[in-house]
Amino acid sequence: MLYLIIAYWPFLLAALLIGVVVGWWYQDPRSVDDMTAWLERGPDDH
Repeated sequence: MLYLIIAYWPFLLAALLIGVVVGWWYQDPRSVDDMTAWLERGPDDH
């Protein structure tokens, strides 16, 4: 088992990074709206 991890660690690392990116991309939409709220014109903008 260990030799498989040693042989394929770049692929495991890539899969982990892809999982983190996908998880961050599809996180709670409300937090994304909060982050991008400053881009949208609101009723208090003149």
